[in-house]
Amino acid sequence: TVFDTNGFAADAAIFINGSVNNTTSRALELNAGIADVTLSGTAGASVALSSLTVTGNNVSLGQVTSVGKIDVTGNTNSNGVITLSGDLTTTATGSGSDIALKQANVVLANDVTLQVANASINTVTIEGTVNADLDTNNRTLTLNAGSGTVDLQGDIGLAANGAVQSLSITSTGTTNLQKINTRAGGLTVTTSVLNLADNVTTANGDVSLIATSEINTGTNVFQLNTGLGNVTANRVINATNGFDVVASGSTTLNGVAVSATGAMLEVNASNGLTLTGAYNTNDTAMNFNADSDANGTGLLSLANNSSFTFSNTKQQMSFTGAGYSMGSNVIIDAGVNRVQFNATADLVLGSAGAFSLNDSQLSNIIAGSLEFNAVNNINFSNLSQY
Repeated sequence: TVFDTNGFAADAAIFINGSVNNTTSRALELNAGIADVTLSGTAGASVALSSLTVTGNNVSLGQVTSVGKIDVTGNTNSNGVITLSGDLTTTATGSGSDIALKQANVVLANDVTLQVANASINTVTIEGTVNADLDTNNRTLTLNAGSGTVDLQGDIGLAANGAVQSLSITSTGTTNLQKINTRAGGLTVTTSVLNLADNVTTANGDVSLIATSEINTGTNVFQLNTGLGNVTANRVINATNGFDVVASGSTTLNGVAVSATGAMLEVNASNGLTLTGAYNTNDTAMNFNADSDANGTGLLSLANNSSFTFSNTKQQMSFTGAGYSMGSNVIIDAGVNRVQFNATADLVLGSAGAFSLNDSQLSNIIAGSLEFNAVNNINFSNLSQY
């Protein structure tokens, strides 16, 4: 079924105030040119559409279910927006079941889920920005792409009063993200390859970055700020141009690789920091702080077989926490530069304590000098070889 008002003198608007259904699956095409399109009710709820194609200036959609593609084109040139008040779903596992929101920014007027059938050739693409109609409405955005690609080409939640409550993405394919800003619901991504082109900020929301293959950041220093939220990443983060984390919750990382000359690697958490995997910069100092607000609760844990090294000119490193644990075979190599251990409570060397290091652990530290600082007491009495 085709509704086409494009070409009229003023391009007449299309307004459907009700549900769209049929006894058999049919394609629906709505083309208003540069006029508006509104589909306020559900479409394909009882029998899914075979496809939906919409072209207009401002486009408003309710819930849509389609076997094949859902393709919506707005008009950025005239500040047109695509407003979503319901979920968009495609069901066919073959080709042609993509969801594409094109040439316009997206506004969430409700909690919205975009879901394509589980096939690697199906994608979820949003070309413009995505914002809530009002941040206090706590709009959530959920994207399920099966084994397909999620491609967000615009920022999420950056408009004034437009922060989304949460962004949740599931795909066993590739996920591409730009700058992200959420409220307390935070960001959750489960994917194969995760490409983070810009920074992530949450208003006390957790950030979980789970990738089965790799996590990559963009051309600038990658900054992750979660307020009181927790941070979890399960893969080495390839942060070519720098890595900067500020989190008042607990933080768990599985390695960071910073390769650009002079690019930073700094992690500040205030409720605990667990470091597994390998941490490497080209020629810039590394700083890890598990108790950045010095409240005496942030524990720093260097897991078994973790390593802290430089690929070029070696520099100094600092490790800070209220409590401290170092696993076996931890390698710290600063060359002739300083390695600094700071305790925001007691620091005990050679035996169990609030901030302990033993002889075998210290033997894996290569440094021109070791510096120990503590807010309270430093105890060297059980240390034999230093």
